[in-house]
Amino acid sequence: MKPLAITAGTVLSAIGHGLEATEQALLACRSGLTPCDFAGIRTGFIGRVPDVEKHRLAGVPVGFTCRNNQLADMACMDDGFVQVVQAARAFYGAGRIAVVLGTSTSGILSAEEAYRAVDPISGYPPEGFDQARTQDLFSLPRFLAARLGLEGPLLSVSNACASSSRAFVDARHWLEAGLCDAVVVGGADSLCQMTLRGFASLGLVS
Repeated sequence: MKPLAITAGTVLSAIGHGLEATEQALLACRSGLTPCDFAGIRTGFIGRVPDVEKHRLAGVPVGFTCRNNQLADMACMDDGFVQVVQAARAFYGAGRIAVVLGTSTSGILSAEEAYRAVDPISGYPPEGFDQARTQDLFSLPRFLAARLGLEGPLLSVSNACASSSRAFVDARHWLEAGLCDAVVVGGADSLCQMTLRGFASLGLVS
């Protein structure tokens, strides 16, 4: 099997922004878990990335605004990742760079909020709710392609906890098949009530 180079990478989670902060937290055995204070839920602990709600997306349609896309955008801004993708785009061309990303929740929080605000008479969600660009599982790769100016093939992988690791497998297959010359690969998942309340109802939250 021919080795493939990972030429750039970044990470964002409750233990830190970027590779260095994440490494330091791991070496110090520092947890990012805090008592749950999300969406009125007071059960168990969560790994919450600070200030996701305050993050503003730039250079993409406003309809993409949801917690999951905001989280992915914050990650891209660490470790010079955007600049590396720009260099790859200049070298290969926007149409030869694919985006393969894993997610299990996508932007479902936006749908949860929209359903709570459904018009009781018409039955319609709020006018500003953009299901295709938020809750839809394909939202994440569409968003990052728009954010990074990429025009190659897109794929969203939703395979529960293995979503992002499976995305790396599919990215390799695309490269070997010649569908693209480079791939932005990874994943994002964000807090939502369905996940928190679902696991709590199953008795799986301490």
